[in-house]
This record gives sequence, structure tokens and C-alpha cells, in this order.
Amino acid sequence: VPGRLTGNKYTVIRNLRLSAPTGSDPHSSVQEKQCIVTILFPDFVRNRHFAGVTNPYKVVTYDSFGRVVDQELEAEGTHIVPAQLQDGSVVPSSTLAGEVVTMNVSFTPVNEIPPNGHIEVVFPDGVDLSLLPTSPQVGIFNGAQIFENFVANNGNVVVRVTGQAVQIVRDNSGDAIPANVPFSLLLTNIRNVPVPGLGGTYIIRTKAHDSLMDHNESVAATLFTTQNFKNVTLQLSTDVAGGRGPLR
Repeated sequence: VPGRLTGNKYTVIRNLRLSAPTGSDPHSSVQEKQCIVTILFPDFVRNRHFAGVTNPYKVVTYDSFGRVVDQELEAEGTHIVPAQLQDGSVVPSSTLAGEVVTMNVSFTPVNEIPPNGHIEVVFPDGVDLSLLPTSPQVGIFNGAQIFENFVANNGNVVVRVTGQAVQIVRDNSGDAIPANVPFSLLLTNIRNVPVPGLGGTYIIRTKAHDSLMDHNESVAATLFTTQNFKNVTLQLSTDVAGGRGPLR
């Protein structure tokens, strides 16, 4: 059966009448007026690139004169789920607890990030974001100041902090960040958690406007370390076995 694609409408053209399982003509036999029709579309239909419920579908059948036979103009939409971000990692320039560091955030997007898209990184509790330069303080950034390995037109970005989340919001002046290509960005002046040990997991999300596209809600945590004291001395009041006295 041939088909024709026009915009977001796919038209199936039949030159045969439907036949019912009993052999009766479903167009004239009372008991055969309803049947189930399944149409399998070729492999060129791609889901939209952001999550959420789609608009309703429309299904209409026509006769050979173009007159409507049946129609459903509000068929239930599909709930699109976000794609799983690939190769997500957040790596500090130093793992020392309490150190002010640069965070290298890297991932491979499944869907391209549009020129007006968002990138969101959520840090675990204890990571101090108060020193991070943000747009309310320093104005609009050029994307090249943050995007580490994107060599096309970066455009400009706004950086803002909400709780433990850092949002990098593109201003629609650059190129799309391509899908399936490793991407990384740098966030400076972030203070590691104050105590050593395994920190919490990170979250990386990409969005079209405020609609989620790709995400990883459990990016591997950082093992924070501590450094040894320097120039430590210990002075006994006496070196005689069994002796007692103050310790400095």
C-alpha cells in the first residue's frame, strides 16, 4: 500500500476494499461494519527531542471522492520520556576536601542541544557554589569561557545558581551542540565538601527551554581526600624511660 508524507501528516492510499474474516463485505454487511486496522509506518518516524505528553493525534479515513468516512481528532498523545545521557562525569581539579576547584563536566548528548537550550548540573549537598561566577554578578558569558571542546559558534550563555543546581542557559545566538559527540564544560570557583570521604552523586540534565531532553540522575560521586599536616613536631619534656612531663 503506497503512502505519502506531507509535513507531519502521513497519508495511506488504498485501491482495495477491506475484506472481513468471514468473507462478507464490511462496507455493506451489518455484522461486519467494524474491523481493526493496523498501519505500520516505515522507519522514518522519529520522536520529538524533548520529554512530556505530545499533542493529540488525528486519524481520518476518506472515500475515493475525498469525503470523510471516520475520524478521531483527539486520539490520546504519547508520553515521551527523556533519553539517558551517555558518559556523564563530574571531575574536580583537586579532590582535597574544602579546596576551591574547577569542575570538569563531561557527557555525550543523545539529542542535540539547541541554541536556546539549557544544561543543568546538580551538585551534592556540602559542595559550596557561593563563589561560582554567575550572570547576576558578572553578566553574560561567551560560551567559549565555559564550553571546553565546542569549536563552532558558541554563542552567549547565562549562568545561574538555584540551590545546588547550576544552570547554563544558551541565548539562541550560537550553533546547536551536536548529538552523539562528547562534550565538556568547566565551572570554576566551586568549593569541595569540607570533610573527606565519598560525596553524593551528581545530576546532569539537558533541556529544550524547560523541557527535559537527556539526563543522568546518578553520575558517579567523588572520593574526597585530605592532606597531611606540614612541619609537625613533637617535643617530650624528658627522654628518660618512664619519665613524665608536659608534651609540646
